[in-house]
Amino acid sequence: MLARWLLGWLLLWRVPGLSPGPSPGSTTAESPERGGRSAQRVSVVVPARNEELLLPGLLAALAHQDVPADEVVVVDDHSTDGTARLARSAGVTVVDAPDLPNGWTGKNWAAWRGALATDGDVLVFLDADTLPASDFLGRLGSEHRRRDGLLSVQPYHRMQRRDERLAAFFNVLAVMGSGLATPWHHITRHDVFGPAMVTGRSEYFAVGGHEAVRAEVVEDRALGRLYAAAGHPVSALGGREALSFRMYPKGARALVEGFTRNFFAGASGTPLWWLLVIVAWVSGVMVAGWVGPIGVLDWVVGGASPTWLELAYYLAFAGQLGVMLRPLGNFRWTWMVFPVPLAFFLLVFVLSVVAAVRGSVTWKGRRVPSRAGGSS
Repeated sequence: MLARWLLGWLLLWRVPGLSPGPSPGSTTAESPERGGRSAQRVSVVVPARNEELLLPGLLAALAHQDVPADEVVVVDDHSTDGTARLARSAGVTVVDAPDLPNGWTGKNWAAWRGALATDGDVLVFLDADTLPASDFLGRLGSEHRRRDGLLSVQPYHRMQRRDERLAAFFNVLAVMGSGLATPWHHITRHDVFGPAMVTGRSEYFAVGGHEAVRAEVVEDRALGRLYAAAGHPVSALGGREALSFRMYPKGARALVEGFTRNFFAGASGTPLWWLLVIVAWVSGVMVAGWVGPIGVLDWVVGGASPTWLELAYYLAFAGQLGVMLRPLGNFRWTWMVFPVPLAFFLLVFVLSVVAAVRGSVTWKGRRVPSRAGGSS
């Protein structure tokens, strides 16, 4: 159990964030990193399907950036709500996605059509549920000039309801699987986080962009592999204080559908040896989450009191989760009752097995393949 607990720190030690960017009021007219050469045009692409609840917040935030984008393109992915109307009222360019071709997933099709509609030298892809701070685009641009290639940011998870905090283990495992936060990050590879990505236009179209990963359910990882194979840098950072998102505001059903959609596709892209390290840590969390509560319950109903070792297991893993969750989202007290989100995680695992056997899941009213290569 001690070894498993220590593995947790190996997997998630520190989440690096975006470096400070240009000061408020500065412009992109000159870029010191590029020897004073004129700045490149920046285009923001937002694929959106039935996002009238969250999209206005993103568009308002983009309109008040310290270093604003040159254009913002919202791709209306056959929404049945007021997504397109709200986007047009915000004064941004709205592109209606054509009918979804065979072999494409909806988000990849919308992102590709959005990229084709832009003229920027730098492309920023943002999910409609993201909420950038006023200095986000400036910091993102500065970081991309230093790193080049494909840079992504994992947003800070902003939650308002208790059921949203059931996502705790998915947030932790996503960062663990990426290799982003390990103290020995050079021995792993960084994944790409799809909610926020920035890339040069020429590199994007040279590797094939979203068209080359048209059938992928977890398109961000697939894009990362394309960039790496082409010799371009691939990097990822945490978004705390710079970028947040509210993933599933519509309730627990959307939460289950979303994580079921990504579960196996995400795990399949993780190297086996790293996946085994993660499984070893999760098994320790499961033991701690079982023996501690069971020992206390037994004592409550008149049995023997829990041993100090059972309580130590629980407190050690609970405290570790509290530290891990702090930079990932406003999970608050979730770490104290971690068996609850752990049980939810295991439930989604079972549902993902069923989805893998069936070959598809439902997401935003569409049947989506549970693995690459299916139709959508």
